[in-house]
Amino acid sequence: MTNSLGFLTLPGLSFTSLAAHLPTIFDITDQQTPAIVIDTHDYERFRGRVLEERSQKLQYLGMAFDELRRQNGLLLLDYADYYSNAKQQEVIQDTHSSLAAADDWKNRDAAIEAANGWVRYGRGGYQARFRGHLGADLNAYENSRYKVESQIEKMDRGLGDPTGWVDNVLKQYRAALEVRRRADDHLEINIPYIIGQGESSILNRYIGDQSTRNPASRFIEIDTQRTAQTRKLLEEIGTVGRKIAGVQHMDWFFLGPHLALPQYNDIFDFEINRIAEEMENESEAQTIREAKEACAILDERNERPEPKIRAEADYIAEEYDTQQNSEEIRRKLDQTVALGDYARDLRDLNNSGFSQAALYVAASMKRDPVRRYGEDEIYQRYVDTMNQLEPLTASTGELERFRDRGSFRRQEATPNDYGDWYQSADRWR
Repeated sequence: MTNSLGFLTLPGLSFTSLAAHLPTIFDITDQQTPAIVIDTHDYERFRGRVLEERSQKLQYLGMAFDELRRQNGLLLLDYADYYSNAKQQEVIQDTHSSLAAADDWKNRDAAIEAANGWVRYGRGGYQARFRGHLGADLNAYENSRYKVESQIEKMDRGLGDPTGWVDNVLKQYRAALEVRRRADDHLEINIPYIIGQGESSILNRYIGDQSTRNPASRFIEIDTQRTAQTRKLLEEIGTVGRKIAGVQHMDWFFLGPHLALPQYNDIFDFEINRIAEEMENESEAQTIREAKEACAILDERNERPEPKIRAEADYIAEEYDTQQNSEEIRRKLDQTVALGDYARDLRDLNNSGFSQAALYVAASMKRDPVRRYGEDEIYQRYVDTMNQLEPLTASTGELERFRDRGSFRRQEATPNDYGDWYQSADRWR
């Protein structure tokens, strides 16, 4: 058994909301290294959208999760191997029976409870600024929340399809329960918890005797207020770090202790397809040589005023109600100042003849500025970047299904009336 603590994600998870909550997940592990467990099928469909859709948000998220995987903070697991077709059919039948036996008011109350929980988790106001950093369409984000809230109002008036809502949620959460149980027995990593999306409390209404078995206890429903406070603290660290570095903009933001994401579009002319084209046309040796040269320049120019950083960290620790001590804040502030310097120097290098591919590799190397990388690691980062751009294995139909996996929450039509694979009696995995 490794020292890592596993957190299983739901099948069909929201990658954006998970990214928003990553700092909180890292904070609650009590010094243990967290490993976020994600279904290989979900990750491949997500990666497919990153490569196929010209969305800045998706490209940024793709880079963030690839980096998390590189740091062993993300583990891919084929959920289909741990959720047999026979077990799935049993869960589906049991779910249908439980809902049919329940009074209409019980299903309606459960649907409203789940819907409100999901809105808080996935569409809370605390996420707006984070999504803005990613370049997300905030109008679409607000519209999605409005549609779900409209469904809640309809269900509260006895309209809509609350039974269908609960049916979809229970199948998703019960699939995760079975995958976690079997994976925890067979893998070399302890996976005590599942990351919920604000809806797990309704499980105890339908499955388990709470005196002997509490299925909802296997889920961590992240405290959105805590996430909001964490994000506010990180924003303050970013603002102070920008001032110390003497730069106009804070071009990086933190997703974890050693996971910072650069605002590539603001630093240089970032386009993932352009980088892929350059890496295909340029020789491996040329790109690696330029990346090494860029990294050397970044390291040479980087300076941090330690007394100033320590004083500001002490002040932030006193001003903010946070579980992080001043030393933890000092480390993050030190990283932020370094990242501010890197951003300024990357802008200079962007006008000095370096290829976008080389700058991308160099920038990705500097996401953890306290670490010193050797030449072999620069080569490995180049290889990892090439792997990011490998052709897709997910079909167009699978990508469409992945985009529509949460449409039941908005009560919108979906190409597959039976939901995703874990919700369908006609399973295709």
